Amino acid sequence: MSTTVATRLVGGCPVAKSRNKAPVERLILAHGTASVAMALPWPALLVITWSSTHSDVWLGVAGAARMAPYVALSWLAGALGDRMPRVRLLRVSTWLRAGLLIVAALLLERGYGLAAVVTTTLVVAIGTPAYPALVAEMPRIAGSRSEQATRWLVTFEISAFVVGSAFGGLAIGLVGVDSSMWLAAALALAASLMLVGIRADRGPSTAILESGRRRAGLVLRSGSTVRAIAAVAVINAVAGAVAVALLPMAQQAWAGSDSDFGMATAALGLGALGAPLLLRFVPNVHNALLLCGLPLAGVAATPTAHWAMVPLAVLGASGTGFECQMTSVIQRSVPDCARAFALGLADTVMMSAAVVGTSLAPILASQLGPRGLFLLCAGSVTAVIGLRVRAAP
Repeated sequence: MSTTVATRLVGGCPVAKSRNKAPVERLILAHGTASVAMALPWPALLVITWSSTHSDVWLGVAGAARMAPYVALSWLAGALGDRMPRVRLLRVSTWLRAGLLIVAALLLERGYGLAAVVTTTLVVAIGTPAYPALVAEMPRIAGSRSEQATRWLVTFEISAFVVGSAFGGLAIGLVGVDSSMWLAAALALAASLMLVGIRADRGPSTAILESGRRRAGLVLRSGSTVRAIAAVAVINAVAGAVAVALLPMAQQAWAGSDSDFGMATAALGLGALGAPLLLRFVPNVHNALLLCGLPLAGVAATPTAHWAMVPLAVLGASGTGFECQMTSVIQRSVPDCARAFALGLADTVMMSAAVVGTSLAPILASQLGPRGLFLLCAGSVTAVIGLRVRAAP
């Protein structure tokens, strides 16, 4: 595979162009599969944590563990994507995640639930560089198809976070808690095999290596980028709260079981796959936000898990669609040489908000009741309209 590199200026930033003919579709599919595998174990880990501790605090800690690596490492992961061979970074990350998920499955099977949570958290940490690196690489490897390829990549990345949890929720009822972890390991291994035979690209030219201070300045000087990150941070805080609050909602408000929690999580996650269709009919950002707030209020009013399926599916689609819109804003507003860093920085901010939402959810649910928490989330989402965010043209 031959690679030629030229340099030009975009937005005052040197940008590398190349003809790296990597199989773009296979890279995107492998990344999406690995992302689903990384998210799949967490419903089972929440159930294990709750059944072994019955502690709101520990449930919040277990939920937050999924997001903590993004908070601590995403900004650095983005910087790595601007300075290292990006395809190689994706491949190494995917193989390591597959190996660690196998270890986590063995630990859970032998009853070491806490060790499985820690190991799966390490899986997330190793996965943080993959997305910003691959998004930043798309203009070089996809050429004229870059915009379409990036759109699919963003959709897979955002959807995988909830779709993986959806499959994990379904797996709890179908094959059991332990087997759901083995399913995650199998998916990660499949993603690794998809990358076999893809040669690593050359690293970015030294001409496009920028200091961290300059990259941060390019991001922070873009008002549209800052507003987009702030808006999606609120959405992530709500998403984190909802993911955990569905468990007390199922067991208390609906007087249901773990299967009801799994079914509700599945509806929320699988609904995210409807985001591209939803955006065709609801391109307006404010309407997308309203379509997040209204289903949250609707879930609060449902008497059983079955009645909540439709509003949860709409919530999954509208939330993912809104994040697609805001990711497009960031992609168009930041020069290429700082784009991976910008996406990593955005992940840090967004996941910090998700950690706050996840950590506070059990406590707020006990104070306000699960229904009250969903109403609070509905009001928070609707308030984002005041930020006057707009989708990129």
